[in-house]
Amino acid sequence: MVLLALAGSLHAARAQDAVPADQTPPPPAVQPKAPDAAAADGTKLPDVTVETPQKPEANPAAAKPQPKAVVEIEDAPAPAKPKRAKKRVSEAPERKPKPAASTPPPPQETYEPAEPSTGDASAVTDSGLSDPLGGPSGIDGYIAKQTTTATKTGTPLKNVPQSISVVTKKQAADQGSKSLGQALTYVPGVNVALGEGHHDAVTIRGQQTTADFYVNGVRDDVEYYRDLYNVEAIEVLKGPSAMVFGRGGGGGVVNRSTKSADGTSVREATVTGGMYDTKRATIDVGQAISSATAFRINAMYEDSGSFRDFFELERFGINPVMGFKLSDDTKLLVSYEYYNDERTVDRGVPSRKGRPSEGRKETFFGNPDVNAAAFEGHSASVTLEHRFDSNLKVRNHSSFTDADKVYANTFADGSVSSAGDVKIGGYRDETQRQSFINQTDVTYKIQVAPFIRHTILAGAEFGRQETENNRDNPNFGTPAGGSSITVPFANPAFFTPVFLHAKPAPGDNT
Repeated sequence: MVLLALAGSLHAARAQDAVPADQTPPPPAVQPKAPDAAAADGTKLPDVTVETPQKPEANPAAAKPQPKAVVEIEDAPAPAKPKRAKKRVSEAPERKPKPAASTPPPPQETYEPAEPSTGDASAVTDSGLSDPLGGPSGIDGYIAKQTTTATKTGTPLKNVPQSISVVTKKQAADQGSKSLGQALTYVPGVNVALGEGHHDAVTIRGQQTTADFYVNGVRDDVEYYRDLYNVEAIEVLKGPSAMVFGRGGGGGVVNRSTKSADGTSVREATVTGGMYDTKRATIDVGQAISSATAFRINAMYEDSGSFRDFFELERFGINPVMGFKLSDDTKLLVSYEYYNDERTVDRGVPSRKGRPSEGRKETFFGNPDVNAAAFEGHSASVTLEHRFDSNLKVRNHSSFTDADKVYANTFADGSVSSAGDVKIGGYRDETQRQSFINQTDVTYKIQVAPFIRHTILAGAEFGRQETENNRDNPNFGTPAGGSSITVPFANPAFFTPVFLHAKPAPGDNT
């Protein structure tokens, strides 16, 4: 056996040259080499195979293939290589032999296991002048992936044990929504009411509310119509939410998340014109002043009418915001908003035979010279956020609001009588309210096991609110006239003088 191996090494090149010229070389790494060749002295040399476990005998049709040993050729001189010749066995990379007739399997997709969620969006997106206000994040078109509103921690919406609907600014813009009530019209489980023609009023899962409105997680319970010019997204949390938001109705919460100064370059302006003398203009400008300072300003002006007779609307709002990166772990956000809304108070139509009265849809009921609402509000807020390490974060938010609201209205104070008359009543209401609210949230993350993390939240809220309210009753015709007046249903708009005076305090007989 040893002599045969040495002989095979010495005469390997001669054995390869013995292949007939008219025979096509076999494919590499699949078929055996040329047939046996005889040495000059008549001694038959052993076969040399390259990366193949089998070699057919002289008569392949009659004999079964037998396994052959692989002989490494190290010392022999390199023979002249035919076309498509394989490398020597010692130079070829190691790999498992594959059958020639087998079909390669289709490629399979591989999935890397996701890292465990930290439960805090800031762990991923917290860089530079990121937004310390919280609210919805991961917004892409109509979709928001997570929010801090429901749980005070950055939580994916699918992990919040509560039904939440998010209306992004893109969705509101595509729907043509300019006010909060218009945007909420398309939210499942929410019905938008008239609000007596001067404030937002919604019903969430059957629960009526005029006070469960929030802005950046802070109560906003003054009654007025809210505009969307500085809103990034609107969230509707359905179901009881007293654990996070405190007092309020059991139907849910409507939270507005405003635009923030996060250093993003923004240049937007819109001008709208339409039916009923609708005119509206908005601007949104934001820019990073330096690596540690950014600003953003939103403003709006609107002067519009309506399909309803005598209706007029004029409102204006401006909201500058400044963002500061005090250090790598500390951010400060300062915001101020001035908002003014003046409009005709329109209470709609009365009922007739148990249904809304039929007639001209633009018909106004009452005295249009008396029906008016005016709201003026100043709001300032400061948000400070500090991260002690990757697991501990403290956020403090302070908000001060000073709002004056006054409205007077005359309206159909009953259904249409069988004689075709309508009783008109009215009143005047004035409210002055100042609110100061301070919120402090401490968030701590702890990992108790691989892929298991807990987010611990502790917080407190301090609030002080002062309200002065005055309600006046009307006298129609004269200062001593009746408290109501009857007008024909066919012509319900009138211009009879209406005198409003303060209602006597309880126990006052003067």
